[in-house]
Amino acid sequence: MDAKVGEGSLEVYSDKTGRAIWKKNLLATSVRIANGRVFIVSRSGKDDVEALGGNYNGSQNVTRPLCKVVALDLKTGRILWETTGDDIQLTDQPLSLEAVGYGAVAVTVSHKFKDMPTFLSSTTGKELDAAKKSEVGKHFFRYRESDCAPSFRLNGEVLSEGKAIANCGGAKSACIVGIIPAYGAAYTAQNYCTCRPGQIQGLTAVTSVGTLPSAEEMQREVQPVSVGNYDDATDGFTYTSQWTTFRGNAERSSGADCDIPKRVAVRWSKQVTTGARGTSRTAASSRSRSSSRLRKGKPERDTVKRDWLAYLNSRLTAPVICGATAIVGDIDHNEVIAVRLSSGAVAWRYMLGGRMDSAATVYKGICLVGDHSGYVHAIKIKTGCHHWSYKSRNDTR
Repeated sequence: MDAKVGEGSLEVYSDKTGRAIWKKNLLATSVRIANGRVFIVSRSGKDDVEALGGNYNGSQNVTRPLCKVVALDLKTGRILWETTGDDIQLTDQPLSLEAVGYGAVAVTVSHKFKDMPTFLSSTTGKELDAAKKSEVGKHFFRYRESDCAPSFRLNGEVLSEGKAIANCGGAKSACIVGIIPAYGAAYTAQNYCTCRPGQIQGLTAVTSVGTLPSAEEMQREVQPVSVGNYDDATDGFTYTSQWTTFRGNAERSSGADCDIPKRVAVRWSKQVTTGARGTSRTAASSRSRSSSRLRKGKPERDTVKRDWLAYLNSRLTAPVICGATAIVGDIDHNEVIAVRLSSGAVAWRYMLGGRMDSAATVYKGICLVGDHSGYVHAIKIKTGCHHWSYKSRNDTR
């Protein structure tokens, strides 16, 4: 939360209808939700001390606002308890919520992640005694090993970037937020970071694979992941012409040696994508009714609606052809789709591990595609079965 922000509100909406459930005029600088309760750090105004950053030396005539930890009922918004920084010996400090669980709320000073947090009871807001703190501290808390990406301790294990992958900008903890453990995995919503701007945006989930690879293992040549064998006699194709790659061939000539009729007509058209990308008729009708109400001076209250949506690119990649099969990629849904040229019927679908931006390439009976996860996949065209995958960059393992 920007230190210069002085007011705000905490609002809860229904995920089914978008209708507002409750609202509290509280400036929440950090939020956690667990067991039907919302836990926040509420700041009474802008933090002039924090805004000065490294320029603050104690002589300026500025003060910190009051910070307190607040627990609210998720359904009603009713405040269950409040605990100020004074109550937990953290007077005039910018508080931060780190984790909630095991009947405790972990609270620390936002710029002192290496310090052991203070644990409050999640039911009363009272500070836990030394014995209970020690027990809860074995399970979880967040701390910061570097300047930007916090780490989590969970059940005796530390979830962090680790030295072996510290230089990989494509797989790091989210700046400031770090890693969130839940459901047996570690989740990070990777965001833009000034220190490492090259990372891939989006939500990433990782789980344990044993131990981190050594430096020697990271430099070792990556071997393809193979499934089954390829037999040219059974898996290959016999064809006289094909459109094997983007724009037809390696020269990108966009031409083929074949005869075409004087008049060209559409033989068939087939929707192969899953789910609508634009605005549905129902949504458009709802928007029309909403606009009508606005013209009559009767706005719909407590609702959030999409105004408009436009896509400037095609949803499908350019097709490639091998024998009687055309292959396209569904860009938004990370999927390779094969259709029959005779009818447009879907022959098979193959799910990738990341976005596919460019057209596939076919060779003999194999379809080759790459995705944003860094893998190149080989797919058998006749069956759609996985043949092998190869990670093109070993430093993102």
